[in-house]
Amino acid sequence: MRINYKKIIDKIEEISVIDSQPVALMMVEKEDCPSCAIDPFTGASVSSHCPYCHGEGYIYTPKAITLIANVEYIEGLETEYDLRGKYQKGQVLLTINKKELIDKGIEPDAFLAVSPPADYVVVNKKKYSIVNVTPQMLHGILYEVLVELEIMEDQQ
Repeated sequence: MRINYKKIIDKIEEISVIDSQPVALMMVEKEDCPSCAIDPFTGASVSSHCPYCHGEGYIYTPKAITLIANVEYIEGLETEYDLRGKYQKGQVLLTINKKELIDKGIEPDAFLAVSPPADYVVVNKKKYSIVNVTPQMLHGILYEVLVELEIMEDQQ
């Protein structure tokens, strides 16, 4: 009997939107401040009172990519494990379908190659740092990505 892995993956993709919600992958872009000069020896701004960068010499701009993902909050009663052990209470697991990444212009292999693939993630208006990213494979075919999150200290 031959197993049709493509049909299995298609069915996973079809049901992956059930109980899913928008999440934002946040990338922070760093640009030189247009108002300041940078000291070539220290790399710092020469103007500590700049109204744009507050003396840092750089302006940081968050850029969001909104994806639809399944979100699971670990409450501590689960019996789910990864290779490093049991998931910790308070962690959040995102399951992002491969097609969702591609639809948003994100190449899945590139997403998996960068650690972390985003500076932080926003879920239900709270910021989370990325702990781990694990490809989910079926017979050697990537079908989704599991992203483990921890709430950022300033959000607790």
